[in-house]
Amino acid sequence: MRDPGEIGRELFYQRRYADALPFLERALRANPRDGHLHLCMAIALASQGDTTRAEQHFLDALKYSPTDPYAFYNWGAFLHQQGRYAEAIRAYEHAAQLDPTLVAARTAADGLRRAMGQPVVSPSVPPAGMPSPAAPPPVNVAIPPPTTSNGTGWVVIGLLLAVLGGLCPPCLAPLAFLCGVAAIVRGSVIGGVVVIALALLFGIGGLMLLTQSGMPKP
Repeated sequence: MRDPGEIGRELFYQRRYADALPFLERALRANPRDGHLHLCMAIALASQGDTTRAEQHFLDALKYSPTDPYAFYNWGAFLHQQGRYAEAIRAYEHAAQLDPTLVAARTAADGLRRAMGQPVVSPSVPPAGMPSPAAPPPVNVAIPPPTTSNGTGWVVIGLLLAVLGGLCPPCLAPLAFLCGVAAIVRGSVIGGVVVIALALLFGIGGLMLLTQSGMPKP
């Protein structure tokens, strides 16, 4: 059975936002502090016109991923669409400050400043308080890059180490066990449990083989 976070992210990156929402909601119930999940949820909700819930998830994304430039850029786009231009500029500029290669953030901030008759300045001030909702979904959304926070990478590494731990001296089994734990913490519960079980199985098997090979023959 696949992790709901993996399914939700997959649908999200296909821009099937309505289909992604129930899976993202389930994933967030299990991982309420995952900033990337909150950001995907916010964008998906905004695309469906649910700006009240979208705003709360944007704020949670900023809270749990305070150094994610895509969170601040999309928050700026959301504010921009609501006509909250001063807040949008601060969000855009902070995104550009976090990642100077995110050109869309700098361009959006400069364009808004010119439209408001303000001088174009370098980003320096992080976004201020986070007010309440109103109006339509954001445009110019920058889809955040995929994250490995769902634990898939740890599952793959753990499986490899578990198998090697059974073929080689069992010193790799504890590392596989730790990868399984990391996968569970990152949200891949089923994959993590499988890795832990295999680590124990191959580790014990490796120890038995090592013990037998070291016993004197009759």
